Amino acid sequence: MRAGNNTVSVKYCGGCNPRINRESLAAALAGAGARLVYPEKSCGRPEADFLLIINGCETGCVSPEDHAGYRHHTVVRGRLVDDSYCPEEQLPDRVIAAWLKARGPQE
Repeated sequence: MRAGNNTVSVKYCGGCNPRINRESLAAALAGAGARLVYPEKSCGRPEADFLLIINGCETGCVSPEDHAGYRHHTVVRGRLVDDSYCPEEQLPDRVIAAWLKARGPQE
């Protein structure tokens, strides 16, 4: 990821069976300094290296294979973050940590 790139593409599932508050995860990331963009609202891939996929349940209808071209991604499937269980109250911190790790050291 380019140093200083705070842009994160956020892709939500359809929301048919949410077990978590999907919007609160994106809001937490924005609160940590990320500039959020939404690929379905733009022409082509936005200028972002990091993709956050937020599925409301473990089924995970949206996958990274559906969105090629991003250097880094994190997938939330209900209470799973990149296939590791996470208590719901810790989901925002886990997502922020994944973004910061992908972003790398800042000057």
